[in-house]
Amino acid sequence: MTGVITFVRSRRKHWASRFLIFCGFCAFIPILNSFFQAANSYYYARWFYMPILIMAMVTAHSLDDTEADNMYGLKITALITAVFAVMGLLPKKDGDKLVLFQLPERPVYFWIQVGISALCLAGAYYIYVLKSGRKPFFDKAVLLTAAASLVGAGTLIIYGAYSLSSANEYIDTVINGRDKVYEEVSDDNFFRIDISEDCDNFPMIWRLPTMRAFQSVVSTSIMDFYDYVGVHRDVASRADISHYTLRGLLSVKYYYKEIIDDVTYDKLISGDYSIPDDYDEKDNTDYTIIPDELEGFEYAGENGRFEIYENKLYVPMGFAYDTYIPREKADKLSKSARERIMMDSLIFEDSEHEEKYSFMDTCTIKEPGKTTKDDYARFCLEKRLHASSSFTYDEHGFTSEISLDKPMMVFFSVPYSDGWTAEVNGKSVDVERVNEGFMAVPADAGDNTIVFRYRTPGLDYGIIISLAGAGLLAAYLIICHINRKKGDLRRHKHYYDYQSEHRIQAAEQYNNSFGADL
Repeated sequence: MTGVITFVRSRRKHWASRFLIFCGFCAFIPILNSFFQAANSYYYARWFYMPILIMAMVTAHSLDDTEADNMYGLKITALITAVFAVMGLLPKKDGDKLVLFQLPERPVYFWIQVGISALCLAGAYYIYVLKSGRKPFFDKAVLLTAAASLVGAGTLIIYGAYSLSSANEYIDTVINGRDKVYEEVSDDNFFRIDISEDCDNFPMIWRLPTMRAFQSVVSTSIMDFYDYVGVHRDVASRADISHYTLRGLLSVKYYYKEIIDDVTYDKLISGDYSIPDDYDEKDNTDYTIIPDELEGFEYAGENGRFEIYENKLYVPMGFAYDTYIPREKADKLSKSARERIMMDSLIFEDSEHEEKYSFMDTCTIKEPGKTTKDDYARFCLEKRLHASSSFTYDEHGFTSEISLDKPMMVFFSVPYSDGWTAEVNGKSVDVERVNEGFMAVPADAGDNTIVFRYRTPGLDYGIIISLAGAGLLAAYLIICHINRKKGDLRRHKHYYDYQSEHRIQAAEQYNNSFGADL
């Protein structure tokens, strides 16, 4: 921040100074901060990269400006660093005692940061002294910058890995953990799994489809579905275990529970464990008996770091419905009730679809808002009787084989998109958006082969526009090349509202060299 403070102080009216002040103001005002992410209510700080790049630019300029008072910025930065260091010395109450140096949550890493900041300030001061004395400093500045970059990157690695032992454990159980999965997905055996908190994308590394994932770029249908059933979804899908119905709807066969503090299923059953005082039960299953919360799941074994629970109510991907609940009726239910009723009946988008598929009966449950875990178990067993015998997928879509005793709607827990097309027994059918985000197609009695294919909407137009743009760029470059040969086009460079060589020491040395030669 030394260069930033110096630049802003000396060039208050410069666009970069005003921009940085504006960004700093926005960062402290929630509603202004949200404008950088479409004004939604989720805190998102990646827009900070933009002002940080501007900070790098103004730092480079101010450090190379011979008239800039870098000592002022250095003093302010040192003062801020000292304030944080003093804060780390403040006492913290631990029970009935006051302890020193423990106020930071991770004291070791806090003091590492303070130490690195102090070293960087010392390096900046050293460069300033060399510059002030008109001594060569370029080589030393490059070395110090490289060293600071390496130390900074190393600090990030320390923060991410915590320790060498934890890094080795991660490599062993996650990166090399595919050999330890309870059951693998294959061409004729598709299923999803669920996993404990803080293990979001482990299944991706193990090549197991999962309902829990940190994936910020998803179909809008995913967002619609989770909102409709009352599950918070921002950059990740993390439905907690209270939403047990989703495990059936999304064809989840196994739950992988991370073993924490050596608290296993046997210890939980016997009561041979103690819960720490600082334990937070919210969205945490460390001390949860999974079969008590997830209906149908039973303990199946463990692989060292995870306990595996198998869903005895597992319904294979691609199962059929013969009943539906009118959308207006579903909208009147609570969000949790909507989730539970989806295992019994489809929710169409509107009444037009209800008339279109007249072979579907209306939901016969008198009080759909009061379904129980026993009802859920019955729904799963019923759907299993009308589930696909085969489900395979590739980069273009998926194929399902299913046998039905009457016309029904076959449901797939795949996000709906306009890019999907489907065929049933070689005949094109409409892909219907059901359950507020997923897909279903009609199928007749008997054996059915259902093929879904996906093509990104607008891709053809995008290719045409890209080719046209490439052609225009090529034509422009050719014309410029011809004009330059004729001498009609001068080579030039454009700078912003200041002369880039003004007051720059390297520029002054270059200009002065002409006098020395004469």
